[in-house]
Amino acid sequence: MALFFGTNGNDTIVGTTGIDDIFGLDGNDSIDGLAGSDVLDGGSGDDTILGGDGNDTLTGGLGDDSLVGGAGNDFFIDADGFNVLNGGDGNDMFIVSVSVGGGNAVTGGAGTDVYIFDGDSPSLVAGTGQTYVINDFQVGGGGDQLIVAPLFALAPTYTGGDPFAGGFLRLLQSGADTLLQGDRDGAAGTAYNYVTIATLKNVTAITIDSNNLPGLIFGTDEPESLEGSSGDDLIFGGGGDDTLDGGDGDDVLDGGSGADRMVGGGGNDTYFVDDVNDAVVETSNALGIEAPELAASTLANALEGITDTVVAAINYSLANIAFVENLTLNAASTATVATGSDLENILIGNALNKTLTGLAGNDTLDGGGGVDTAIYS
Repeated sequence: MALFFGTNGNDTIVGTTGIDDIFGLDGNDSIDGLAGSDVLDGGSGDDTILGGDGNDTLTGGLGDDSLVGGAGNDFFIDADGFNVLNGGDGNDMFIVSVSVGGGNAVTGGAGTDVYIFDGDSPSLVAGTGQTYVINDFQVGGGGDQLIVAPLFALAPTYTGGDPFAGGFLRLLQSGADTLLQGDRDGAAGTAYNYVTIATLKNVTAITIDSNNLPGLIFGTDEPESLEGSSGDDLIFGGGGDDTLDGGDGDDVLDGGSGADRMVGGGGNDTYFVDDVNDAVVETSNALGIEAPELAASTLANALEGITDTVVAAINYSLANIAFVENLTLNAASTATVATGSDLENILIGNALNKTLTGLAGNDTLDGGGGVDTAIYS
C-alpha cells in the first residue's frame, strides 16, 4: 500500500496501480488514484478526485469538490460544499448527511447505487441542510435504492412505523421530477413543513416501488425483535430496547433510541449507533455463527471480502467488536473519539476537533475537518 500526503497548497497527486491512501490536506487539490481500491480524501479546498478502477472510498472534505469513482463499487462520503459526484460503473454507495450545508449533483452511473440519507432531524427545517440532485435514478427491479430511515433516529416526534404513512416523508411529483421531502414532526405536527431532501431528475413518483425503498422494516416505541430476509434489508427499531437481525445480504441496521442489539449476519452491513448501550454483533455468513465463538484466524478467512461499517453519533471504539472494519463519526453528531481494532480499519471523522486511534493493523485515519489528533499504535 502506498501513502501520499499533500501540502496546504494546491497539489497534484497521482497514485499507483495498487492500493493507495491519498490525503490532499488544504488547498485546491487534484488527486488520481489510478487502479486499485484506494482511499482518497481531498481535505479542505475545492478538489478534483478520480478513483479509477477498483473499489474506492472518496471524501471531498470542505469545499466545492468534483468526485468521480470510475469502475468498481465505490463509497462516497458527503461533506460540506456544493459538490459534483459521479459513481461510474459499479454498485456505488453514497452517504448523504442532510444536515451539512451545501448541495450535490449526483450521477450514480451504471449499477445498483445506494443513497443512505443520514443526519439529525433538526436538519428537516426549511432553510437548513442541503438538497441532493440525483440525475440518473433508476426505478424498479435492479434499480437504485434510497435508504431513508436513519433520518429519523433522533426525531422527537417519530415513534416508529412507516415514515411515509406518518407524514414524515413523501414523494411529490414536480414537473418531470420527483421530490423526496421530509417533515420533522410528521402529519400530526404543525410546527414544521415539508422540505426537499433530494430531487430525482426525470423520475415519475408512482414508478418508485419497494425495490427502490428496499427491505424497509420499521419498529415501534415498544421493545421488540425485528428480523430481516436473505436480501438487502433496512431495519429501523424506533423506540425501545430492540433486537435487530439483518440475516444475509448487505443490511443497514438502525436501532433508534434505546439500548439495541444489532446483528448483521452475512454481507456488507452498516450499523447506525447513537446510544452507549447499543451492541453491534457481526456474524459470518459462511459459518452461520457469531464471530466471538471462533479463533480470529478462522474467521478472517471466512469473512474475507466482507466489509462492515459503524456510523456512530457517539464516541465509539471497534476494539471489542469482532470483524467490523470501518468506523465513521456521524457528520451531524458531537462525537469526537473514534478508536479502531486489531483489523485494518478505516476511521473517518467529522468536522469537529477529534481523536482517531488506529490500534494494531494497517489503518487509514481520515480526520475530515477540525483540528485532529491521530494515534497509530
